[in-house]
Parts: sequence; structure tokens; C-alpha cells
Amino acid sequence: HLAFAGMRNGKWAIWKDGEAVPVDMQIRETVSQRVPVGRPQFSPDSKRIAYHARGPANPRGVWVVDGKPGLGTEGVSEDGFNFSPDSAHYCYFYGGGRGKGYGIVVDGKLRATHLHVLGLVFRDDGSLEYLALNEDKQLFRYRITGY
Repeated sequence: HLAFAGMRNGKWAIWKDGEAVPVDMQIRETVSQRVPVGRPQFSPDSKRIAYHARGPANPRGVWVVDGKPGLGTEGVSEDGFNFSPDSAHYCYFYGGGRGKGYGIVVDGKLRATHLHVLGLVFRDDGSLEYLALNEDKQLFRYRITGY
């Protein structure tokens, strides 16, 4: 497959194999100095697609997975998204505004919040692991199972 962000007839979209990918949100059409749609990511089986996008309702961006915008209107990391090895699950984190924590989203549901989050990784056993700072600013390794 080939996927990319681009503009046709004045509208931004993600294009997959020459066709626009459907999306349930309006993508912001004018952004000063910034492209409103990020690089697409395929699931390991190439059947699912996700990308970062900005729109009027989410100017700091959200992850769009299978055409559905996700949680995180406070802003999401364009590099913090992962599909599980079996392509069945996905995760990302959002937030981090001044004094706000980060939310961990798995399959579209908020699963945890932390002061700071590093390195979301799906393990071979299906669990999700990451590092995060707790309220006392101590670094811990966390694991989420059973989504």
C-alpha cells in the first residue's frame, strides 16, 4: 500500500492507494506553516490506517484511527502512536499542557493518566508497557493488560 497526506481541490486528506480515506471529522484547511494532516501509519497486517490530524474542533490535533477521531483534544504526540503486533489494538498518549498530565488511550478508551509518559510499547504477550512519572516524580514501569 501507499499512503500520504495531500491536498486535492483545496481539501486536505489522507490518500491510500489513490483514494481518499474516509474520516469523521473536518480537517483544518488553513494552518499557518503547518500541514494539518500527519504521516499515516499502517497496522502490521496493512488493513488499518491511523494518522494525526488537526481540525476546528481539535486545533492541537487528534489521532484518527480507521476514520474515527480519538480522544485527546488537549494535543497528542505525533510520534506516540502504536498498533499491536497482531493489529487488533492501538495506543497513544495525549495531553501534557502546562501542569496537566498525560492520558494513555488504548483502543479509543482512556486507561490511565500520569504526570509524564515515555515509550508506549506493545509486548509479544499482548500487554502494553510504558514508563511514566507518578505524582512524586518517580519513574515507574507500567503494564496494561486485558483491553
